[in-house]
Amino acid sequence: MSKFVELFCDVDYFCKVFIPQWCKQLLEDGTQKRQREGQMTTYEIMTIVVSFHMSHYRDFKNYSLGYVSLVYKNAFPNLLSYTRFLAVMPRHKTFDGIAQRVKGTMGWFYGFKLHLVVNHHGEIVAAKVTTANVHDTQPVRELSEGLTDKLYGDKGYLSKDLEADLLDKGVSLITTVRKNMKARAISLWDKAMLSRRYIIETINDQLKNISYIEHSRHRSMNGFMLNYSRDWSLIV
Repeated sequence: MSKFVELFCDVDYFCKVFIPQWCKQLLEDGTQKRQREGQMTTYEIMTIVVSFHMSHYRDFKNYSLGYVSLVYKNAFPNLLSYTRFLAVMPRHKTFDGIAQRVKGTMGWFYGFKLHLVVNHHGEIVAAKVTTANVHDTQPVRELSEGLTDKLYGDKGYLSKDLEADLLDKGVSLITTVRKNMKARAISLWDKAMLSRRYIIETINDQLKNISYIEHSRHRSMNGFMLNYSRDWSLIV
């Protein structure tokens, strides 16, 4: 708590010195602008943003909802909601025009997807990064190049066209089915393989929580790809 108070005082002092000088340098375009203060002051917002970058949290959403709103709620009586905070906070534009937004089973997210093919030993056979709005089935044809026999996936990979294309290459696509579909007649071996989803989940968990591949602090595309390359050297 003492470090947070110290940071707050430093930011407050900086804003009192810098902002008046900065405002004097701004060019006027002749239009009248509102000067009303928001619910939170500039130095309060800056304190939270700076403290986020000094924390171990990898994304601002979890930091805001899981930490600030719980620990420092009394310190900021006018604390903004997470969505409102994003609206008033300058947004980072590193991936503007590159990353995409999509709605998944866990809600909306903005960024990229990592697609993996692994064998039954948990070894990564192929990997591809796409924007978030790319459907899971799209990279499969490329990822399956050179593979033979069978490829197992969940119901997100259901596609008759994909299944036919892979079969032409000598690969049988075996997936689970949706609740409103009739159960398929498959062998006990295929059922057993479909039930081993924990293999891919374990790899994803290691990439996210040990290698920290999932975070929102990249400052360039080169940094983004360098972080991925570093993690592959640790995992593959």
